[in-house]
Amino acid sequence: MLDFDDCASHWYVADIVYALREVGEFNIESPIIKKFIEGYRSETNLDLNILEKAWGFERLHKLVSFAILIRSVDIEESTEYPDWLIDLRIKLCGIIDGYRFSFEMVDK
Repeated sequence: MLDFDDCASHWYVADIVYALREVGEFNIESPIIKKFIEGYRSETNLDLNILEKAWGFERLHKLVSFAILIRSVDIEESTEYPDWLIDLRIKLCGIIDGYRFSFEMVDK
């Protein structure tokens, strides 16, 4: 199943950052990221100076994910929902709060 609301074309640097988002904050010195970049560069040219802008793509991803999650939990709270839905909503709200906190920290 495809969710076409989330389909988008991004610059290749964004794709690199998004592919590595589970590793944590993008740091070119991270051994995992170094290995990924090494493999990427074995297939195509990559100016490492461009990766200095990775933070902007991380922020963009967080903003888009934040908006998607806000829409996902936009339901009235009710004890009549099944437990799995209540638990999922609580979990997603926690992730939303984490994004909010990260936005506040960047703005300070």
